[in-house]
Formats: sequence, structure tokens, C-alpha cells
Amino acid sequence: MLSDSTPALGASEITLTKVQLVLSHIELSRIDSGCVRADTTDDDASDRLGDCHEIKLAPMLVDLPITPDAKVELSAPVPPGKYRNLHARITALTADSRQRGAADFIAANPDFAGTSVRIEGTYQGKPFTFVSNLRSEIYIPFRPPLDLTESTTPAVTVAVDPSRWFKTENGTTIDPTTVGLD
Repeated sequence: MLSDSTPALGASEITLTKVQLVLSHIELSRIDSGCVRADTTDDDASDRLGDCHEIKLAPMLVDLPITPDAKVELSAPVPPGKYRNLHARITALTADSRQRGAADFIAANPDFAGTSVRIEGTYQGKPFTFVSNLRSEIYIPFRPPLDLTESTTPAVTVAVDPSRWFKTENGTTIDPTTVGLD
């Protein structure tokens, strides 16, 4: 689902050794008329009304590959059908978040309470850990629609390039030890 990371930002400026994201509010929109519930999170009738054509998945922690051309596979049970798009957020969660599955996610990943991104690496040869509660959206339309059958193994790839995360528009490197959460 997420791939194509670049490990270094300059000859000796920043080297990334670990990049993790909290992916939440993951939804696949169905286009067929069948109304099949397949949420991987707790079911609440009040949350279901009006969104029968969306498959909602529990939040997950994603370890991005840090080598060029590396791929990471994410799996979740998705029922057969035709899907028009994928929508997800990179969002910080807490045990009190209204996102279904947030409390379970935080219980399994306590270091990510209030954190959506965690990056480890070196800056000018010195180790750093960058954490942030930034929020971002991922929207991928499927053209043609993704048609899943019982025997289909779904795969969606999103290109992510963390090497640009510590650069300004004009290419100046941002010191990762001076930004992020305190």
C-alpha cells in the first residue's frame, strides 16, 4: 500500500533509518448495489446509518520501507465487490478518539498515543527521533474500478517519499531535531 521511500536527503545531511505512520479512517467505497458489512472494528448501529457502501478498516501502524523500490504489503479482510476509491488519513489517535478501533490501536501501540508520524535517523551524523501529530489525507480513485472476487488478493500502492519531508520549497534542509512534537 505504501512504498518507494528514499533513505537519504543529501550526501551527509539526513539519513533515515525508520519511518512509521499511523493510518486511520481507512475506507473503501463500493459501487455495486450489495450492502455487505465487513468492518474490522467494533460495530455500532448509529455509525452504520448512511455508510453501507463503505468498508471501514481499523487503524494500523505502517512501517515505510526506507530503501528505493522497496514495497510493503498491508492486508485486511475486504469482501468481494467493485470499489471506486480508497480514502485514508494519517492522523494521531488517542484512547479517547472517536475512530472505531482507536483504543485497541493505542493499547497495542502506546508510544503512538497522540503521534501520527515517527521518524528515526541521523542528521549531520547525529541520531534524531522526529515525532509529529500532523494530519494528511490519502485519496486514490480506482480507474477502472477495483473488482475483487473471492480469489482476488487486493493490492494498492501509494508512492511516499519521506526524503522531501525535511526540505523547504527551495530545497533547503530543515533540521529534524528542531521541529515536531516537544
